[in-house]
Amino acid sequence: MFYSLAALTAGILVSLVSRPVEELKLTTFYDLTRTPIVEGEILTQTCTLPAGVEPAPRRMLVTAFGLEIPAPSTTSVVGFLAGWIMVGALIGGFVWLIRL
Repeated sequence: MFYSLAALTAGILVSLVSRPVEELKLTTFYDLTRTPIVEGEILTQTCTLPAGVEPAPRRMLVTAFGLEIPAPSTTSVVGFLAGWIMVGALIGGFVWLIRL
C-alpha cells in the first residue's frame, strides 16, 4: 500500500510540475491513434495523416480542469457489464458448489 501511495503521489506531483504538452501535438497524437491503417496506404511524412483521411470524432465525457475523460462506447459498456455478470456467475457457482 505504501508503494502504491508513493507512486500515486509522485505521478501527481510530476504532472503538476511539468509543462503541459502543446495542444497541436495532442490533437495530432489523438488523430493518429484513432485513424485505422488502410492496406496499401503510402505515407510521405511520418506522424501525419494521409491526404483525404479524416480522423474519427473524439467524444468526451468530462473536459474540466485540464482533465479529459473519453466517453465510453456502447461496446465498452456492454463488455464491462457482461464481465461483471460473469464474475457474479462464478461467485454464485462457487457458493452453490460449497453448499452441496
